[in-house]
Amino acid sequence: MRLRLHSLLTPALLLGALLTAGAAPGPLLFVTIPPQRWLVQTLAGDAVQVELMVAPGQDPHTFEPSGRQMARLARAQGWLTIGLPFEGTLLAKARGACPDLKSFAVDQGIPRLGGHAHAGHDHSAAAEKHETCGAVHDGTDPHIWLAPRGMLQMATNTCRVLQSLLPAEEARLAAALAELTDKLIQLERELTGTLAPVAGKTFWVYHLSWAYFAKAFGLHQQAVEQDGREPSARQLARLIESARADRVRVLFTDPHSNPGPVRTLARHLDARVATLDPLAEVWPDNLRHVATAIRGALQEPSDEPDN
Repeated sequence: MRLRLHSLLTPALLLGALLTAGAAPGPLLFVTIPPQRWLVQTLAGDAVQVELMVAPGQDPHTFEPSGRQMARLARAQGWLTIGLPFEGTLLAKARGACPDLKSFAVDQGIPRLGGHAHAGHDHSAAAEKHETCGAVHDGTDPHIWLAPRGMLQMATNTCRVLQSLLPAEEARLAAALAELTDKLIQLERELTGTLAPVAGKTFWVYHLSWAYFAKAFGLHQQAVEQDGREPSARQLARLIESARADRVRVLFTDPHSNPGPVRTLARHLDARVATLDPLAEVWPDNLRHVATAIRGALQEPSDEPDN
């Protein structure tokens, strides 16, 4: 059963609008990435003001805040963090101006996958072929929102934060969480069906963002990026050999990475380049797009259904 985004958003947004019509603006909250804004608005509607730290098109691995963001953050009622490495540094800076600024770690309770070192992070890690992933300072993969179960735990944690800030709305927020939980479970079942024909296969990406998604649906990912850097000529030659053995027809890049190495590899393989965005805000639709794109990349032409 296919879900539509409006079925996730509309009840909470409408009720939030009714509750806040004519009232003072709700608490100002910061979130780190666009999918979190979707999550907060799905649960609370207009009962809170939500601002992004990492705007669309920015790379969270190299992010630097503007002066305006730091000033707004200092006036916020809190920041919902997800365990990205720059969050702690920025919180320390913001608390220099506003010592009472609260942070709420909404990544708590989510099992972390191990990661592989890449530029800009201080950690060490080891990983098996096809299983490595970009990691934060403690050697774990930060991309927890890219699977329904991770988003579900984030939703539970976010709801608790919202209930603490909006105690009069506790019951309504609990009902919104219950509704969202059902829809996330349905979405997981839908995507499992979409990807069942290619379970066990490996998709090729530039940066290893998709370990949680791959694990959730029985897939593997392989990176073009090598130890967080563009591949050398020798490494690229090995990647070409490996990709040919895997009969790779599609290579995935993302909006925040240099597409050059992927395009070079694609030319040698006569493969197509496609984009997957781990930070797309319209989260349910994005995961559907990702599942469909990966299935199309991995499904043998003879197995594709006739139109």
